[in-house]
This record gives sequence, C-alpha cells and structure tokens, in this order.
Amino acid sequence: TSAIFRDDGEFGFVTTIMVREQNMTKEIKLWDQCVKDIQPYKVGDHVVLRNVTQKWDNGRTELHVSQKKSIEKRT
Repeated sequence: TSAIFRDDGEFGFVTTIMVREQNMTKEIKLWDQCVKDIQPYKVGDHVVLRNVTQKWDNGRTELHVSQKKSIEKRT
C-alpha cells in the first residue's frame, strides 16, 4: 500500500491485489476507501468486485476499483 498526493493537495492510498478468475490471474489496483475495505480479507477469500474500470498504461490494460462499496466478500 502506498500513500499518494494528488494535484489538489489531498492524499489517498493505492494498493495492488491479484485476483484469480477461472484460470486467469488479474492484477487490480484499489484506491482510497477500497484499500481500507480489503484489509480484513485473507488470501483465498472469495470476493465480488463492482465498478471496475479499465485504463491503458504504456500499452497494457490496467483494472482499477475506486468507488465505495465496490468490494464484497462472497460467502
């Protein structure tokens, strides 16, 4: 997890998690409240991600989750 400082002087947090879906592993960047929301989860927990956005960075696709209540533990 890293702290970031935005152009408007505010700060936030970003972290990267690895999520396995079927036979593929995907790297997902979580921002701000989502970083806090994922803290109690453990490796192997099943999660549902909502509001995932796709961005391009240096020719590769990145997946981002930044909205509140976008991560839910599946039981």
